[in-house]
Amino acid sequence: VEVYVERQQRWVHVDAVNLLVDEPMAYVEELWSMPYVVGVSDRGLVDVTRRYIGEWQQVQAQREGSGWWEDTVEKLSVHVKGHAFTSRDDNLKLIAEEREMAEAELKEPIPNSLAALKKHPTYCIERDLRQYQVIHPRNHVCGFVHGHAVFRRDCVKPVATRNKWFRSTQPRVVGDGEVPAKVLTIEPKKKGGKDSKKEEEEEEVS
Repeated sequence: VEVYVERQQRWVHVDAVNLLVDEPMAYVEELWSMPYVVGVSDRGLVDVTRRYIGEWQQVQAQREGSGWWEDTVEKLSVHVKGHAFTSRDDNLKLIAEEREMAEAELKEPIPNSLAALKKHPTYCIERDLRQYQVIHPRNHVCGFVHGHAVFRRDCVKPVATRNKWFRSTQPRVVGDGEVPAKVLTIEPKKKGGKDSKKEEEEEEVS
C-alpha cells in the first residue's frame, strides 16, 4: 500500500508483509515484466509505475501500442485542475505526485546503446528525428553515446516547409539575418524505372 505523509507531502510505500517502508525499488526484479503499477483510491486511479521501476524505457517498450491504457487512466483518474469532487488538499497531493513522477523520469540514466535511444521516451539523438523535426535548443547536450550527442526529447521541435510556415494562422515575417532551421535534400523521383533528369532540390523548413 501507499500512505500519504503530510510532513513530507508525498506518498510513501509501505509493505507490511515484508516489513519495508519507503523502498519502492525493492520489487524491481519482480516488476520488470509488469509495465503497469497503479494507485487506486476512492478518488480515482493514478499511474505510479515510475515510482517502482528503475528503467522507464523498458516499460515504454512493453507498453508500445497500448493506447487503451492512456484512455483508461484518463477516464478513471481525477483531473488535477478544478475537479468538482476534489478538495484543495487532494488537488495539492495530486500535483505533488505528478511532480514526483516527472522528476523520476528526469533521473532516468542515458542508455549506452544507439538502439535503446531510438524509441527512448526521455532521450534521443539527432539522426533518429523525423523529417520535419529539429533539436532546439542545441546547447542542452546530456551526454554522448558512440560519438552522438544525446538530447532530452522535450528539445525536439516540429518544423514546417516555407510555404506551410507562411500559410499558418498567425502572420509570419522573416527577420533580417534569420536562416532556415533545417534544409532538406529532396531526392529525384524515378519515372518508368529510370531516374528523373531533374536535379536534387533543397527544401527549407522553419
